[in-house]
Amino acid sequence: MFYKKTLLIISLVLSFTFCSKKEEITDPTPEKPIVVDAENKEVRIATRLNRIWCDDSASIHNCIVYQNGIKAPKALFQAYCSHVDFFDALIDLGADPGIDIGDTPDSAAVATGSKLEVTFRWEGAPKSYTLNELVRDSLNRGFEIRMHNGKQRAIDMNMGCIMCYTACNISITSNTTYNWYEKMMQVYTFRPRAELLPDDSTLVIVTFKLVK
Repeated sequence: MFYKKTLLIISLVLSFTFCSKKEEITDPTPEKPIVVDAENKEVRIATRLNRIWCDDSASIHNCIVYQNGIKAPKALFQAYCSHVDFFDALIDLGADPGIDIGDTPDSAAVATGSKLEVTFRWEGAPKSYTLNELVRDSLNRGFEIRMHNGKQRAIDMNMGCIMCYTACNISITSNTTYNWYEKMMQVYTFRPRAELLPDDSTLVIVTFKLVK
């Protein structure tokens, strides 16, 4: 009887420990800027808003870039995590990077990797926002984000691009509703919705959820 009670107590302790460990997954911070949540198939990264690109007079800018990447000054969201670590986190999650569209992509080229649902939230926000809600694209095509298999090029060029508004052979993820030719011809404009976005330098958590 004593032996059975002991086993029961040990079982309950192990169960409690397991549950506690599952609850340890928290939001990323500037100090720990990337979190992989395998259970929910999500990678979450810490970024800060660079509100200069909310000005209507500013047109050409990037979406999410590593803060130490070459293109960071032109990013709407500057990530505390590196683009390389972000790529590896998606792979750890089970994402398929697809094919590399190459150094000189075909005109119709777009990313072919796993589809990702991307949402943004910050302290005081009434909800999590999609990119479609936060940024207007001039041709009203919306955004469909997929992973791209260009890790080595991303390392070599060090632009720092994590997510691009259009097809891109450098960024870790990019939008498939605008192809490479349209990127080169700049047939679009992207306007952040200043009335929805928070103050400059606000910590913004960006979640990439694996769809398929």
